[in-house]
Amino acid sequence: TMGDIITESEILFNKKVEVIESQPEVVNVRNISNKKAKELLGWAPEIDLAAGLKTLEPFLADEYKKKIAKEIIRLRISQMIVNEESKAKRLKVSVHLAFGYESIAVALDEILEKDDNLLLSHRNIAYNLARLGCLRPILDEYFLKPTGLNGGRSGSMNLLNPDKGILYTSSILGNAFPVANGLAMQCKMVGK
Repeated sequence: TMGDIITESEILFNKKVEVIESQPEVVNVRNISNKKAKELLGWAPEIDLAAGLKTLEPFLADEYKKKIAKEIIRLRISQMIVNEESKAKRLKVSVHLAFGYESIAVALDEILEKDDNLLLSHRNIAYNLARLGCLRPILDEYFLKPTGLNGGRSGSMNLLNPDKGILYTSSILGNAFPVANGLAMQCKMVGK
């Protein structure tokens, strides 16, 4: 469960994480409480999480790999925080999280060059978190605060970050393809 992941990650990375569950009565394997998932749902993992995370240790010996793993976990925990705020109905907009996209977002952030651009769908939070490096401006955007990444004007599905190469996001699936073609044509026309 998420509680297991948090506990074992704290041990592995020697950092304390506090997550408060807003709806402890709801049964879900993503909830923090191990009791709900394991006893009420009758769910148990096929492999012990501690043993599974131990298999990562050879890969984490290298400082670069450890940095990547920490960044993936930071993206997941940041999204968990946003999810808790959303469940508590404190956000001013609906959010579309990107659970499972964390490693892709971190990998892209690692290989993108300064002048590279991203055009994304409505599930852009992982990419924005990876490119920005922190949660606060994104969370402020979801609270529609002027301190938000886009001044509290764009919400979650259209969250932009031109300074970090995120030029376009859209709630319309597949819409980024024609926009990307137009951007590529414009770049070609001006010699970029």
